[in-house]
Amino acid sequence: MAVITTTEPPPRRPVVRRRYIEFHEQSYIPAFIRQPIQDMLTLAWTARVPVLQQQAPAELAVDVLERVVDGLSTGGNTSVVDFCSGAGGPIQTIERIMK
Repeated sequence: MAVITTTEPPPRRPVVRRRYIEFHEQSYIPAFIRQPIQDMLTLAWTARVPVLQQQAPAELAVDVLERVVDGLSTGGNTSVVDFCSGAGGPIQTIERIMK
């Protein structure tokens, strides 16, 4: 039996990924709880706090999306696909501003 020594550090352990859930999106949460939470989240994206913000967060997102789409555009049609606003969120506002 041979003993092997090395100066290399031990292998890194895999990072444990934390998983968060949005409890209001769970099927067991009743609509009378879910809807006000979704409305509040949409308002947080689409409203501007006058003293703190010059633009609503959705408007800032449009600025970034327009720069990215302009950079990717090659003269053809470019589409933006929204994968993450299950309740709608700011996508209606973003879509209205980008047209």
